[in-house]
Amino acid sequence: MTRAPTLKPFQYLPHLLPNINIDGETFVGIRRQIHSQPELGFEVGATSKLVATLLAEWGYEVHTGIGKSGVVGQLKRGNGKLRLGIRADMDALPIVEATGLPYASQLHGKMHACGHDGHTAILLAAAKALADHPDFDGTLNLIFQPDEENLCGARAMIEDGLFERFPCDAVFALHNMPGVRPAPSACCRGRSALVDVPMSRSRAWVATVPCRTARATRLRRRQRSSPRCRPWWPAMSRRMTPPWCRSASSVAAPRTTSFPSP
Repeated sequence: MTRAPTLKPFQYLPHLLPNINIDGETFVGIRRQIHSQPELGFEVGATSKLVATLLAEWGYEVHTGIGKSGVVGQLKRGNGKLRLGIRADMDALPIVEATGLPYASQLHGKMHACGHDGHTAILLAAAKALADHPDFDGTLNLIFQPDEENLCGARAMIEDGLFERFPCDAVFALHNMPGVRPAPSACCRGRSALVDVPMSRSRAWVATVPCRTARATRLRRRQRSSPRCRPWWPAMSRRMTPPWCRSASSVAAPRTTSFPSP
């Protein structure tokens, strides 16, 4: 008789992954720094400079100006042939922040209301952990993308030779999900609204993560047929990919919001 497992599927990862010790407060501070200085579209100069500086300090080979203002940090270990990509977005929205938080936006009409400040900080935390504990054999490409909100940044980076210069056998990304309780979330293969063109040269995986806890240990895979995976990602990608790329100066007039910052 087969014995039933004592752990649920999403509980396996903590037992497979090593303990990772990073200073969480440092990356909370980085996230709040980015949140207070939001930038739109491709005009993410300060954010991309911060990302590039930190990656260089941690030993990554840093490449900037990809797709106008994208950044790639590359780390190689051993002689392995596998190449992994992890991607985050850096741009904000044309919204007036009225949260009153100590780290609220200092730039009127701009706000990180979609959580890209968190995405960037999460990938930087992963970058630091992987640099400190490089227990892998192959190539790691960390991709920081501009202009996700106008759906032009990924296309610009790919057309600028992203995957010719930094080939990836698979690419992973995540997006926070405000309002979802801290619990296992979807991890789906394929194209999504996060990436405005199909990742035809590699396999792409996208996770949705509860905004209160963006821990990899809380992810679990869902079948592609899962209702949580299918409703809007492919359709939104097809409908929303525009034939133009708007600059930060051409976006709509800012809206005002008072909802809590993520």
